[in-house]
Amino acid sequence: MTITGKFAEITPEMCGKCASTSVRYRAIEGEVVCAWEKRADGANLRLRVEIPPGAKATIAVPCSDPARVREGGRPVRRAPGILRVRPAGGRTLVVVGSGRYLFEAPLV
Repeated sequence: MTITGKFAEITPEMCGKCASTSVRYRAIEGEVVCAWEKRADGANLRLRVEIPPGAKATIAVPCSDPARVREGGRPVRRAPGILRVRPAGGRTLVVVGSGRYLFEAPLV
């Protein structure tokens, strides 16, 4: 996680046998939270992100196809709070405003 002013960049890295991890960072605007877990099948990811009021973030979801990424049970492009979505470098980049988000995606 990288924090610059009121903007966070979150790029979860799936590492070997690690099944989950989380990080919290207290910024001036409030707490930035990122937690991810591989689902029991090992093929799917659940990523929880919290962005404080007045801040924005780019989240690099480790899925190359934006159509397969969901937020709050909806396709990511139709979920509230999502400002931009685009594929880049084998990931889906999602720009969000402040709020709580739950992303789910296959690990491809």
